Amino acid sequence: MSRKYPALWLLAAVTSGIVIADLSNLPAWLWLLAAMAATVVGAIRACTRYGVAALLASLALLSAFQYAQNFHQPGARQLGGLVSVSRVYRVYAQVADWPKIRTDRTDITLDVDSLTADRRYVVDGRLLLTVTTRTTALQRGDRVAFTARIYPVETYSPSPHSRYDRYLRLQGIAGRTYLPTLLSVHVDRRSPLGYVPVIDAVRTYIVSVLEQDLTPEAAALAKGYLLGETRDIPTDIYEMFRDSGTLHLLAVSGSNVALVLAVCHLLMRPLSLSRGRRNAAMLMVLAAYAGLCYFEPSVIRASLMAALLIIARTVRRNANLNQVIALAASCILLVDPAQFFDIGFQLSFATAWGLVFIVPRLIDLFAAHRSHWWYRWAVFPLIVALVAQLVSTPLIVYYFHAIPLLSVPANLIVIPLVSLGVMGVVVVPLVHLILPILGQFAGSLVDPLLRLVVVLLHWMRGPGLPVFHMERLADSPWTLPAVIAAYTLLVMATVGLTSRRIRRTLVFVVLSIALLLVGLSALDARDTQTTLSVEPVPGGTAVLIRDRSGIGDLIITSAIDRSYPLDQRVFQPMLLRRDVNRLRSMVVLDAPFGAVDDLLRLATANHVQRVLIHRSLRSSFADVVAADSAFGDLRIDEFSGPLPNLTAPGLAAGDDGILVQLPGLSVLIVDRLPDNLPEASGSKTTALVIGTTWTPAPDDWVRLRLRGFDLIAARSVRVGGRERTQSSDPDYEEIPPDYVCDLKRLGTIELHANPPDPADRPPSGRFNLSD
Repeated sequence: MSRKYPALWLLAAVTSGIVIADLSNLPAWLWLLAAMAATVVGAIRACTRYGVAALLASLALLSAFQYAQNFHQPGARQLGGLVSVSRVYRVYAQVADWPKIRTDRTDITLDVDSLTADRRYVVDGRLLLTVTTRTTALQRGDRVAFTARIYPVETYSPSPHSRYDRYLRLQGIAGRTYLPTLLSVHVDRRSPLGYVPVIDAVRTYIVSVLEQDLTPEAAALAKGYLLGETRDIPTDIYEMFRDSGTLHLLAVSGSNVALVLAVCHLLMRPLSLSRGRRNAAMLMVLAAYAGLCYFEPSVIRASLMAALLIIARTVRRNANLNQVIALAASCILLVDPAQFFDIGFQLSFATAWGLVFIVPRLIDLFAAHRSHWWYRWAVFPLIVALVAQLVSTPLIVYYFHAIPLLSVPANLIVIPLVSLGVMGVVVVPLVHLILPILGQFAGSLVDPLLRLVVVLLHWMRGPGLPVFHMERLADSPWTLPAVIAAYTLLVMATVGLTSRRIRRTLVFVVLSIALLLVGLSALDARDTQTTLSVEPVPGGTAVLIRDRSGIGDLIITSAIDRSYPLDQRVFQPMLLRRDVNRLRSMVVLDAPFGAVDDLLRLATANHVQRVLIHRSLRSSFADVVAADSAFGDLRIDEFSGPLPNLTAPGLAAGDDGILVQLPGLSVLIVDRLPDNLPEASGSKTTALVIGTTWTPAPDDWVRLRLRGFDLIAARSVRVGGRERTQSSDPDYEEIPPDYVCDLKRLGTIELHANPPDPADRPPSGRFNLSD
C-alpha cells in the first residue's frame, strides 16, 4: 500500500504532527530538534524501511514545529504579546485580504507593520478590524492608518468567546479592534497594476452585469452560486437553503469549479488548440476563478485538486483520485496547518474520499444496467447524493447537532437546476461583453431557472420540515468517539459489500455499539447540565437558569407594568420557548406596584417554591398578597445586605445584585452598576448582567474586563454623547467590543455551565439560597 498510495502516508505524517502539536503544547524548538534527528536517521538509512519511516517521522515533526511556531509560541514582536487593552494605539497596517461584508458589519484582516503609543513598536501579526457598517471603501492591498484600542486574542481563555478566539488564532489573527465607520481611517491606495486589481475589476464587471441582466433576487443567488457572495441573499431564502440541507450550493466548491471548467472547455472546443495549450488555459482559468472567489479555502482546495488532475493529464499520467486528494490535502496543510481544524476542510475532503471510496463499489452492483436510461438519470445521481449525505452526516452532527432529513431528495431536485443555473450565469457576462442585448437575452433565460429553485425550496421547507435536532450531543464527551465510530462502521459496511467475514464482524460491532449506547443513555439521563439564558423584558432583564429536567429558576432585575399581563404575554411564553415546566425559585430585584400581581400570578402558575424579593419591595408585595387570597400560599422572603464575594457558592442575593455560581460559570446580576463592584476571581467564566440601560463612561468596559469579567450584557448600551476617550486622534471614537452584549439588539444570549460533580452538589437542590 505504501508504494501504491505514497501520498496517503505523506498526509498521515503531516496530520499526525499537527494533531500531536495541538494536544501537547510543547515548545517549538523541541519539535525542530526532534525533526533534525529524525532527518539524520532517515538520510543514513535512506533505502531501507526504517529510513522511510524516519523520514515520515521527520515530516510529522516538522509539521508539529510549524504549527507550534505559528500558534503556540509567537515571537517577541508578535502583536498579541505587545499590546495592552488599557491603551489606545495608532495602527499602521496593510489590508491582507478582501473585506468580508456581513449583514451588520464588515470584517477586514490587516497585516500590522507598527504601532505608536508612548513610542513606536515594530510588530508582526494580523489584526481583525470590525467596522459596524457595511462598506467596500477598503480593498486588498490598501495601506491604512487609524487610532483604536486593540483587544488581544487569548490563546487559552475560559471566556464564552474562547472557541471563536481559537478560530481567530488559527487564522493568524492576534488582536481585534472596532471602529464605527472608516471616515477616520487614512488610506493609501494600492497600485492599479497587478493580479489583485485586475481580478477586482473583473469581479466588479461580473457583479454589475448580473445585477443589470437579472432580477434582484436571481442576481443575489447568481452571485452566491458563482462567486460565493451571499450578503445580498434575503434571510428567508438563505434559511430555506440551510433547512433543506442545500446550503453548500451557496459556498463555492468543487462542483462550481468543475462547472466553470466545463463551460470553458465547451467554449474552446471550436478552437484548434493542442492539448497542452488547452490545459494551460484551464490552469489560468483556475487561478483567475480562485481570485474571483476571494481565495476562499473551499475554492483553493477544489482548484488545487483540479490543477493536479489537469497536470497529470498534460504529462499523460493516469491520476489516481486517492493520490490527488491526499496530495492536495498535504500541500494545503504544509502551507497552512490550521486548515486541518477548519470545518469546510474536513467536510470537503471527507466527502471527496467517501465518493471515491464508496461510489465505485455501489455502482458495481448495477454493472449489468449501466446502459439503461433509468440508471444514468435516476440510480446514479441517487447513489452520489446518498453517499455524500452519509459521509458528511457525522461531521454535520458533530458541529451543528442537526440533520435535515429532506437533504437527499432536496439535493436530487435542486442540484441539477443549480448546475444549469451556474453554467448559465457563467455565460451571461461573456455574451454581455460581446453585445449587451445578448446578455439581457441570456439573463431572461437564466432568471426563471434561478427563481424556480427558490419556489422548490419554499415548497420543501414549510413549518413541518423534518429536521432531526441533537443538541444534547453539543457538550457530550462521547461525541467525537461517536463520529470516529460512525466512519469506521461506514468503511466496514462498504468493504462488507464484497466480504462475508467483514459483514459478520460488522453485525457484531453494531450490536456492541447498541449495547454501549443503551448504557451511555442511562448515564446521560442523570446529566443535569445547566444553561443560563439572558433576555430583555419590559423595563429590565430576565435571567432563566434551567437544566434538562425542565426545572428552572427565574431572576428579574426590573419590570414595568403594561396594559397587558406580563405573566401571560412575556414570561410564560419565555418559559415555554425554553421548555421549562416548573420554576423552583423566582428572584425580583425591582418592580413597580402595578407589575407585582403579574409576577405573583407567574409564581403561582409555575408552582414556585420560594419568591425572593429585595427589601424595598416588602410593602408592595405585602399589599398585593393581602388583597388577593390566591397568593397566600406563596413563600416570600426578603434579602438585603452587602453584595457577596464572587467566591460564594450557589446563589446569593444582596442589596446590589444577585450572584449565581454554577460549575465553571459565575454570573453577577445587577439592576445598576454598584460603586463597590467586586473583582472577579478564580478560573471560572465570569459574566456581568446589567438589568437596565447602561451608559458607560470612557473605558468602562475595559476596566470591567481588567477586573475579570469575560462577558458584559446589558439591556441596552448607549455610547453616544459621552466624553471622548483621550487620544491623539481627534476623530477617534470607541465602540464596545464583542464581549459587551446589547440585549436590545441581540435579543438573547445563553451561557452553559460545565456538567456538575455530584459530590459537590448541595443536598437541598441546585442552589444554596441564602438571604
